[in-house]
Amino acid sequence: MLSELPRYEAYRVPYQSKMGVLSVLQYIQETLDSSLAFRGECKGGRCGTCGVMVNGKQALACLEPIKDGSTIEPLLGFPILKDLVVNRDYVDERIASIGDLALRRVDHRARVLSKPKLEQWHEVSKCINCLLCVSACPEALADWQRFAGASFFVRLSGADLDSRCRVQVAQKEGVYKCVPWFKCEKVCPAHIQIVAHAFHPLRAEIAKETDIWKRGIARRIRYYFEIPDYTSWFSQRVFKISLKLLGALHCRGRRIVRIKAGEPVFGRYEGGRNDGRNND
Repeated sequence: MLSELPRYEAYRVPYQSKMGVLSVLQYIQETLDSSLAFRGECKGGRCGTCGVMVNGKQALACLEPIKDGSTIEPLLGFPILKDLVVNRDYVDERIASIGDLALRRVDHRARVLSKPKLEQWHEVSKCINCLLCVSACPEALADWQRFAGASFFVRLSGADLDSRCRVQVAQKEGVYKCVPWFKCEKVCPAHIQIVAHAFHPLRAEIAKETDIWKRGIARRIRYYFEIPDYTSWFSQRVFKISLKLLGALHCRGRRIVRIKAGEPVFGRYEGGRNDGRNND
């Protein structure tokens, strides 16, 4: 029967050179306490399943070195199943829904990516879904139902989705609730620049799609009410009108300078010198 109240257990483990947290946990399970529960598979920082709290900081057990007197706790912000095993379902289900949306995309033709887009995709593709960023994020800990967390938006920014679909999902999952504390980047084992390569591109895409949507609405209103489009008329005449306005302002500027210099201009004149005196 599991205890309802959390408690700490102390273990003495013989130290070896370059010993990590995961090695300590395996030694405890094999030698001292076979009931200890934890996650760990690859031992190389690739699977992202061994996330724990080490001395109050989020880390991967396979990459974090052990120190004397270290305290190992389950990952912060997740329901505890047993010992160091936490329930990740509510985040994993959200991330899995991105793959379902990608399968529904009608147009499966290959797309040519620009160099900035390719660099962004290469950066976010390094995510191993360890959820350390979610555990370190104050916004995700405060309201995870309205903010999906950095791991979700990293996957969303790199997913092969239609732009309108990506915008709708990003807005629904709270992309604008991210306050750049940069705590997610500090604990990321892949050193991904999450704010620059995930949140900023998604917000820029939302702004672009919103502008396109507004222009589309304007076109539909013109078509429905049979309002003529004056864009072509404006583009043909704006240059000539601009030249006339600039010429008038230039002449008026010269007259103002002459008045300030003590040479006022009286009335209209054509040609010759107008110095305010009668030239007859």
